[in-house]
Amino acid sequence: MKNATMPRAVLACGLLLFTRAAASGGDVVAVLSSDSPHYSAAFEGFQEAWGTPVSRLLLGDGEVMPRTRVVVAFGSQAALQDWAPHIQLVACLAPAARVGRQGGILIVDLLPSAPALLARIQAVLPRVRTLRLLWTSRAQRDSVEELMLAGEAIGMKVLAERVPSDEALPSVLRSLDAKVDAVLLMPDPVLVNATSFAVLREFSKAARIPFLAPMEGLAEKGATATFAAPFREIGRSAARALKTRRNEDREQARIHSEVVHVTMNASACEDVGLDPSKISGVDRIVP
Repeated sequence: MKNATMPRAVLACGLLLFTRAAASGGDVVAVLSSDSPHYSAAFEGFQEAWGTPVSRLLLGDGEVMPRTRVVVAFGSQAALQDWAPHIQLVACLAPAARVGRQGGILIVDLLPSAPALLARIQAVLPRVRTLRLLWTSRAQRDSVEELMLAGEAIGMKVLAERVPSDEALPSVLRSLDAKVDAVLLMPDPVLVNATSFAVLREFSKAARIPFLAPMEGLAEKGATATFAAPFREIGRSAARALKTRRNEDREQARIHSEVVHVTMNASACEDVGLDPSKISGVDRIVP
């Protein structure tokens, strides 16, 4: 079962349409790919930091008015629509979004910044000196390279393992070097699904290697721990960045949150010999 909040398919349609009531809210419109609570939380963070009312629509509703200048898209389906070139696009929680759009795009990455993420892992789990990244999609390549460079700066060995498909994950895990101290699953739509999580959880338990994930909600799905930018904080980061870039409508940019929230799964921690109640810097523990 694929994660519904991170779909891979791109809807083949033209411009999205919005209601006149929505367009009357101003030249900034928020479009949510679905009614996922993750998208809603990010939108609420955006609205909070933006400071003035922003129209909130689900994908496929209403009519775009000519005055709309900025679309803040939550989710890959909304971000990958065929938006008119005059529209400045801001993409949140959209792992499939990439720079290169004609009208300019500001991507707020699901990952916290590489230095902030690795520093938090190092502080909470100091035994992690060698970290193995698992990734598949080309859209993750830049983030993988940034993490490898950030690891060099703090003395952490960060290795990358590209997984051809989720079906290949078991064989990839069997081939990993025994010296790896933890694995980090990148926020890749191909790999973030129930089947991969079951495989990773069993690998983690058998090898006694922590399985880390960089998205909120995945500790509840079986990850040993998540080191993640809160969804509301991703929305806040989008609003703050947009305020400083309103006149740069052709810019191609990708930014990250500097806030890293740590959640640990108590039973998964026990499997790898960790006691989250004795670890400092943990924000939340789930059963």
